[in-house]
Amino acid sequence: MPPPPQRRGASTGLKIFVGVLALALVVGALGVVLLVTRVLGDEELPLAGDGPSGGPSSAPQGEAADPPPGEVALLGKTWGSGEDTYTFELDGLQPFRGPDYWGCMQMESSAESARWACTDDGGTFPTEPRHEPPSVGRIESIACPAPCDVSDRGTLAEHAGSFAGLVPRMRALDERTWWIDVPAEGEDGPTPMAMARSYDSDGDDEPDHVLMVFLSAHPEDVEVAGKTMRDLYDRQR
Repeated sequence: MPPPPQRRGASTGLKIFVGVLALALVVGALGVVLLVTRVLGDEELPLAGDGPSGGPSSAPQGEAADPPPGEVALLGKTWGSGEDTYTFELDGLQPFRGPDYWGCMQMESSAESARWACTDDGGTFPTEPRHEPPSVGRIESIACPAPCDVSDRGTLAEHAGSFAGLVPRMRALDERTWWIDVPAEGEDGPTPMAMARSYDSDGDDEPDHVLMVFLSAHPEDVEVAGKTMRDLYDRQR
């Protein structure tokens, strides 16, 4: 049996970049604008961050959820048992699988919210993205009084943190989940996708947090980005 993958560190240059981006996150919506520029119509998509957070790439335990509603093609596939995945263990979230060449670094943590920046870091040290420009993303967990009800768009906006600007463009998949994706412009363009989902963080069967996820996938990463989103959907119950 091969040994479990080692944790990967972030390069000094990217640590500095993450530090600069962390300053932007302090001002709220600006932090998300840096990551969702493609969704909002700007031309450039900056690198989000680098470095992993998680454990070995064994699949998380638990039953898979029913297929998500809404006929979202990007959520139609799940990770197979033989695929090269990395299990991310982010504080406050159930472990979920992503590509083994992606990494996430925590940007902020408080009693009310936590944020991570993610990117294709190549799974190497020094980092070397597998694709250029690399896929980037952001994950945010925001506390919401239990039972957290985000079935109404207005209520979702109140608990969407710095993702609030995206809420008017999202559509409901079910009473706990909202979604948006934008088709890539041309063969080389990124495909952005975002999901909002209320979930139970402490096992008492009452949703008490809102998960906000944004991914902008390189053309060759669109399928694995969709599988990662699906795993986040399935695991955060």
